[in-house]
Amino acid sequence: MSAVMPADSRHREYRDGERITWVGIVAELLLIVLKLSVGLLARSQALVADAAHSASDLVTDFVTLVGLRLGRAPLDREHPYGHGKIEDLAALLVGLVLIGVAVVLAVQAIASLAGDKAPERSLWLLAAAGLSILVKEMLARATSRVARRLGSPTLAANAAHHRSDALSSVSAFLGLGLFLLHPDFHWADGVAALAVAGFIVRSGVRIIRESGRDLVDTAPGGERVDEIRAFAAAVDGVRVLRRLRGRHYAQRIALDLDIEVDPGLTVRESHDIAERLSALIRDAFPAVYEVMVHTEPHLPDEPPHS
Repeated sequence: MSAVMPADSRHREYRDGERITWVGIVAELLLIVLKLSVGLLARSQALVADAAHSASDLVTDFVTLVGLRLGRAPLDREHPYGHGKIEDLAALLVGLVLIGVAVVLAVQAIASLAGDKAPERSLWLLAAAGLSILVKEMLARATSRVARRLGSPTLAANAAHHRSDALSSVSAFLGLGLFLLHPDFHWADGVAALAVAGFIVRSGVRIIRESGRDLVDTAPGGERVDEIRAFAAAVDGVRVLRRLRGRHYAQRIALDLDIEVDPGLTVRESHDIAERLSALIRDAFPAVYEVMVHTEPHLPDEPPHS
């Protein structure tokens, strides 16, 4: 049997994750001050809602930092498979925070529409929303790149949150722009605030679904498993691939394989085949971070199983 665990060389890469998260924190603070100040002064529900979305982003930035630090903790006796699922728990918390924020914003937007209160017409509203779109989209792209490189669900969730904030700012921008075109469109501010809440809910539900998938050890998609199975079966020395199982783990995949080898091989030779197979799979499929290979003698009379 062979188990190949990756060396603990990801700390340097995780510092990139922490760095982009701190950049997000500073940007969030500046955007919150700008949008909340302008929104309150101009009595814009859409911009205040957008500021609240940025405030929830600030919370998720700190959750991301905690998830990154705890999730990369080394193996110990109580956690022999590592702490990667802490990141999934952190991502789940991010999703719950998003939905909670969305409910509050939706209630406030409905109350604003019922009260028929119009915001002041000011170009500062458009300027604040436009700046938010630019900054948040840049943060979403930068965070997403780091998340893909690290395979970090927490960073991926935070990138999705940045993107939803950018989209909510687009809604605010359009609603405020419509109102500035003509004062009779005062309802557009409240409608834009409701749209912001909708974007937040959608983002939160997606994050909860994806983090929940990893927490309950959902198997990877059939097409990917078939591709790995065909690759493993073609490796020199593998007579039969009897079984392949996989599970998601913090946006990466852990595999268990049972293979049959020539019964005349020594234990050492069988072990070398298993080691080579494990290394080849991890090189060919970057999403695979751990491969457990169990070797058995090839007995032609026994049918293979999946």
